[in-house]
Amino acid sequence: MPTFQTIFEIYSGVLLLTFITVLIAQIKTLRKFRQKNVYSFEPPDISVVVAAKNESLNSKNLIKVLSELDYPDAHYEVIIVDDNSDDDTNNRLHELCRDLPNFRIIHGNNKVHPGKKGALKLGIENAAHNIIAITDADCSPGRKWLSAIAEAHSKGYQFVFGPVKIVGGDSFGAKFSRYDNLRSQLLTLSAAGVSFPYACSGGSLSFTKSLFLAVGGYSGTLKTLSGDDDLLLQKALDAGYKTGTITEPEAIVTTYPYKDFRQVVKQKTRHLSTSKHYNLKHSVFLLFWHAANYVMVYGLLYGLLTGSDLVYWLTPIKLLSDIIIYPKMASLFRNDLSLTDLIFFGFIYEILLFWFFLLSVIKKQEWK
Repeated sequence: MPTFQTIFEIYSGVLLLTFITVLIAQIKTLRKFRQKNVYSFEPPDISVVVAAKNESLNSKNLIKVLSELDYPDAHYEVIIVDDNSDDDTNNRLHELCRDLPNFRIIHGNNKVHPGKKGALKLGIENAAHNIIAITDADCSPGRKWLSAIAEAHSKGYQFVFGPVKIVGGDSFGAKFSRYDNLRSQLLTLSAAGVSFPYACSGGSLSFTKSLFLAVGGYSGTLKTLSGDDDLLLQKALDAGYKTGTITEPEAIVTTYPYKDFRQVVKQKTRHLSTSKHYNLKHSVFLLFWHAANYVMVYGLLYGLLTGSDLVYWLTPIKLLSDIIIYPKMASLFRNDLSLTDLIFFGFIYEILLFWFFLLSVIKKQEWK
């Protein structure tokens, strides 16, 4: 009869193998990011769609970055859907777009679905072009965002997504958001890099309008307010569409964290509410990944409890890998988290994530 120590060592070995496999994929992903100055293809027409709710303060920056993209004006349009804002968003957007003929503002009072999905669906239905690019109203796409998206579509990809980085802020909530951003973005891009895409970010997303219509748009994803990105990706995968990722540094999308930790909790629980609707293989992968991190972070404690010399090594392996991997990702994202911050959040991250997940199960979610 195997002892508890033997069983736990076998279990830890399986999780260690999971951790090392993902770690190798993460290293390969970081090596893919290379600046590309020349795009040799005929630029296709693209419709950029943005859902905006109470974004009066972000409107000026949004219009500025979208109007200054390194892409021919004649080949892209921007559709911003004002999702029944309570502030001055609608008037502000119309004022800023007055002299921009390729920009359109649509009011969301005729939307069918609730929340952000309804606003996006309305924008996509009004899009003039087949290639759709999605970003958020509080985001700033890099100059070559559309060029990178267009290149991916030219290679036959029908669903494309890229990284979104969170920068700035010194509060606990802001630093947690930046650390969470490094972890989640690297994991999703690495999984996609080994042909196992399971999630993406709505701040940097593209697909064809024909794909959107063929999979039924957001129908079947309305049980959660989030999921305009992840669950749509899952529908595209189930239908057999080809997915690709953006690895151009100048195409990375930038956004900023909440300063108030309560807002961070609200945002994270809303995002995690979508994971309950993932398919089985993606849920199992995430379960193993987070279990691996949990056991490895607290390996020293488990070693003391079980008397296992093997388990003692898990924490140093985890610490060493974090010191190697996350500073590289932080440099790519221009994220100035210190090594101390990376180590500190590495020890408390899985506990906070589990707490957020419990909140996502018991609390009703709202989009602003």
